[in-house]
Amino acid sequence: MRRHRIIGWSRGALAPVLLLAVALLVPNLFAEGSYSQYMIELIGVYILASTGLSLSMGLAKQFHVLQTLFMAISAYTVAVLADRYDVPFSLGALAGLAGALLLALLSALVTLRAQTHYLLLATFGIVIVGITLIDGLDSITGGVNGRPAIAGIDIGGFQASGVSREYSLIVLVIAALGLLGARRIEQSMVGNALRGIGLDEGMVAAQGLSPGRYRIVALLISALYGGIAGVLAGPVLGYLSPPSFDMPVTLLLIIMVVIGGLDRVYWVALATVAVTLVQQSAASSVSAWPLAYGLAVMVLIMLPGRDVSRWLPERWRPRRVALDGSSEVHAVSSELAEKGSVDAPR
Repeated sequence: MRRHRIIGWSRGALAPVLLLAVALLVPNLFAEGSYSQYMIELIGVYILASTGLSLSMGLAKQFHVLQTLFMAISAYTVAVLADRYDVPFSLGALAGLAGALLLALLSALVTLRAQTHYLLLATFGIVIVGITLIDGLDSITGGVNGRPAIAGIDIGGFQASGVSREYSLIVLVIAALGLLGARRIEQSMVGNALRGIGLDEGMVAAQGLSPGRYRIVALLISALYGGIAGVLAGPVLGYLSPPSFDMPVTLLLIIMVVIGGLDRVYWVALATVAVTLVQQSAASSVSAWPLAYGLAVMVLIMLPGRDVSRWLPERWRPRRVALDGSSEVHAVSSELAEKGSVDAPR
């Protein structure tokens, strides 16, 4: 049986992404001054966060605003455990990831029947509750004033402090591994099932799979990436406070995902680099950044379904075998039927 490939990348499509990423990031890696290191580390953190959000929103069409709350849970967990109980970084990071995954599981169970804008509103309520708790637990989180984050990482004697060349390399490597992992997920049985529930849950159910469980899986994957981003964000930010994980940061991540293309992780990474550079450049001006932010939202609303890859020459665009809804559903259904569902959660 002929295999249907929903999304594919040619060498021509990957080339501009890799070249532009190298042109933007590598020179800063060897530049003098802490600001260059800070920018690289911040971009790496945002790439991980936006990639997880892209997998949830782009593949499974599970639109939520929990990503920065996942980051906050893991970042605060690592900082509190290290400061109060002298827990090693590796164990604290695992605890932070577990906290983010637990929050995702509870949120998924609470919002299991909610979809589209109802899911968005439900998760918005969860974020309000989470940020309110962070504000109110002064003795643990420092409340509105915040608390110091961990200064760096220490794994097996290897130490790297935040905003340094060593830590920048670590963040970039982890971000690159995250992107490769996301592509593997997209091309796997799980990725096809997630894409299937985003297109037609009835089709997924007809293959003997549980759409509800895959909605949970989508949120767990998003939380995993958000948790890793939160663990790495602590040494970059240096100080943890609610504004670092509040709704404006979530909206910034959503803009990155939408501009890059909901289900195109490499283009989302490229959009993350561009949006972060613009945001940081304009943040020094009191009026410039809100103006640019508002204009970006207007453009996204006026041009639904657009993404940066559509502005490039044809040979540089990611290939799509199925473009219309019915043929894409058929392609995903054929892929699921061909691969089978032996190893997939039901």
